[in-house]
Amino acid sequence: MKKKMLVMDETFAEKIKAHWLIENQVHWVKDVNFNEDKSRIKGIDVAGKFSLLVTLILNIYRSLGFVSIKEGQSWLGNNWEKILAIA
Repeated sequence: MKKKMLVMDETFAEKIKAHWLIENQVHWVKDVNFNEDKSRIKGIDVAGKFSLLVTLILNIYRSLGFVSIKEGQSWLGNNWEKILAIA
């Protein structure tokens, strides 16, 4: 019984760790950089599509090598012609 509880504790700890990994890599970044929690966008369809768009933008910044999303936003603001050339 004790061994089973230990396995359950380890599984629970892994799930908690996975949750916070997602929270820190996605949700927190979206809120800090795009004020997602303060968004006035209403409706599941629209809010979901906007969230998907923000996630796409985050992935573009990361694929361009930016660790800091703020740096990526600044770079994009100054070099938007380069992004249009890529597309």
